[in-house]
Amino acid sequence: MIINKKIFSALEVEKLPESKQREIAVRLENIILDKLFVEAMGKLPSQKKKEYIKILEFGEPKDIYIFLTDNISDFEELAKKIAVEVVEKFKEELNA
Repeated sequence: MIINKKIFSALEVEKLPESKQREIAVRLENIILDKLFVEAMGKLPSQKKKEYIKILEFGEPKDIYIFLTDNISDFEELAKKIAVEVVEKFKEELNA
Protein backbone atom coordinates (compact mmCIF):
# COMPACT_ATOMS: atom_id res chain seq x y z
CA MET A 1 0.00 0.00 0.00
CA ILE A 2 1.32 3.42 -0.98
CA ILE A 3 -0.43 5.30 1.79
CA ASN A 4 1.46 5.04 5.06
CA LYS A 5 1.21 6.33 8.63
CA LYS A 6 3.19 9.50 7.82
CA ILE A 7 0.61 10.48 5.23
CA PHE A 8 -2.26 9.69 7.59
CA SER A 9 -0.60 11.78 10.26
CA ALA A 10 -0.11 14.68 7.85
CA LEU A 11 -3.78 14.50 6.90
CA GLU A 12 -4.83 14.05 10.53
CA VAL A 13 -7.10 11.15 9.60
CA GLU A 14 -5.70 8.66 12.11
CA LYS A 15 -8.41 9.82 14.52
CA LEU A 16 -11.16 8.71 12.13
CA PRO A 17 -12.78 5.28 12.36
CA GLU A 18 -10.72 2.53 10.74
CA SER A 19 -13.28 2.00 7.97
CA LYS A 20 -13.05 5.68 7.00
CA GLN A 21 -9.25 5.52 7.09
CA ARG A 22 -9.30 2.55 4.70
CA GLU A 23 -11.69 4.39 2.41
CA ILE A 24 -9.42 7.43 2.30
CA ALA A 25 -6.32 5.28 1.76
CA VAL A 26 -7.90 3.44 -1.17
CA ARG A 27 -9.11 6.69 -2.71
CA LEU A 28 -5.70 8.36 -2.42
CA GLU A 29 -3.89 5.28 -3.65
CA ASN A 30 -6.10 5.06 -6.74
CA ILE A 31 -5.54 8.73 -7.56
CA ILE A 32 -1.77 8.35 -7.13
CA LEU A 33 -1.65 5.21 -9.29
CA ASP A 34 -3.76 6.84 -12.02
CA LYS A 35 -1.46 9.87 -12.13
CA LEU A 36 1.61 7.67 -12.07
CA PHE A 37 0.27 5.64 -14.99
CA VAL A 38 -0.22 8.79 -17.07
CA GLU A 39 3.22 10.17 -16.18
CA ALA A 40 4.92 6.84 -16.89
CA MET A 41 3.24 6.55 -20.29
CA GLY A 42 4.56 9.99 -21.16
CA LYS A 43 8.12 9.08 -20.20
CA LEU A 44 8.37 5.64 -21.81
CA PRO A 45 9.48 5.13 -25.42
CA SER A 46 6.70 3.71 -27.63
CA GLN A 47 8.11 0.15 -27.71
CA LYS A 48 8.20 0.10 -23.88
CA LYS A 49 4.62 1.38 -23.59
CA LYS A 50 3.22 -1.87 -25.01
CA GLU A 51 5.34 -3.88 -22.60
CA TYR A 52 4.18 -1.67 -19.71
CA ILE A 53 0.52 -2.21 -20.60
CA LYS A 54 1.07 -5.99 -20.68
CA ILE A 55 2.75 -5.91 -17.29
CA LEU A 56 -0.12 -3.84 -15.90
CA GLU A 57 -2.61 -6.43 -17.15
CA PHE A 58 -0.80 -9.59 -16.14
CA GLY A 59 2.02 -8.68 -13.77
CA GLU A 60 2.28 -8.40 -10.03
CA PRO A 61 2.82 -5.01 -8.36
CA LYS A 62 6.52 -5.83 -7.83
CA ASP A 63 6.85 -6.54 -11.59
CA ILE A 64 5.36 -3.14 -12.38
CA TYR A 65 7.67 -1.45 -9.91
CA ILE A 66 10.76 -3.19 -11.30
CA PHE A 67 9.78 -2.34 -14.87
CA LEU A 68 9.23 1.33 -14.05
CA THR A 69 12.45 1.70 -12.03
CA ASP A 70 14.38 0.00 -14.84
CA ASN A 71 12.88 2.17 -17.58
CA ILE A 72 12.31 5.57 -15.99
CA SER A 73 15.50 7.01 -14.53
CA ASP A 74 13.77 9.28 -12.03
CA PHE A 75 10.89 6.97 -11.16
CA GLU A 76 11.32 7.16 -7.37
CA GLU A 77 11.37 10.96 -7.42
CA LEU A 78 8.40 11.01 -9.81
CA ALA A 79 6.37 8.73 -7.55
CA LYS A 80 7.18 10.83 -4.47
CA LYS A 81 6.33 14.06 -6.30
CA ILE A 82 2.95 12.70 -7.40
CA ALA A 83 2.17 11.37 -3.91
CA VAL A 84 3.00 14.73 -2.32
CA GLU A 85 0.86 16.61 -4.86
CA VAL A 86 -2.12 14.31 -4.37
CA VAL A 87 -1.86 14.43 -0.57
CA GLU A 88 -1.53 18.23 -0.57
CA LYS A 89 -4.57 18.62 -2.81
CA PHE A 90 -6.55 16.20 -0.66
CA LYS A 91 -5.51 18.10 2.46
CA GLU A 92 -6.68 21.37 0.90
CA GLU A 93 -10.04 19.77 0.08
CA LEU A 94 -10.39 18.53 3.66
CA ASN A 95 -9.74 22.02 4.99
CA ALA A 96 -12.03 23.79 2.52
